[in-house]
Amino acid sequence: MPQSARDAVVRHMEDLGFETLHAQTSFSNHLRGRDRVDFIYVNDATADLVLDAAVRRPVRDGLVVPVAAPEYLAMMKFLAVKNQPTRDRQDLPDLVFLLRSRSSQDPGVLCEERDVGSLR
Repeated sequence: MPQSARDAVVRHMEDLGFETLHAQTSFSNHLRGRDRVDFIYVNDATADLVLDAAVRRPVRDGLVVPVAAPEYLAMMKFLAVKNQPTRDRQDLPDLVFLLRSRSSQDPGVLCEERDVGSLR
């Protein structure tokens, strides 16, 4: 999501009955019962790239949401670990899953070079 949408997203999730667990500049986590929703916020240009490549997934009751492609999720996880190395224990299992998922679809390619630069 674009960083500019963060406050509106948090308000909307709370209006839907979700508890906001964390709300930082770059992410927010929300919980309602057993339903957990995480948002990652990036600059507008990166948000356009990520959302254009997003896969639409049904979640429940006919609701379809955009989910970032595995290569974008992996790049954001890599950058999170780079910027905060203590995240490695929580993010490395996700990275292994994402890399395996992506490599089975497109061996040897995680992300186009032009995309990597836009995520910095």
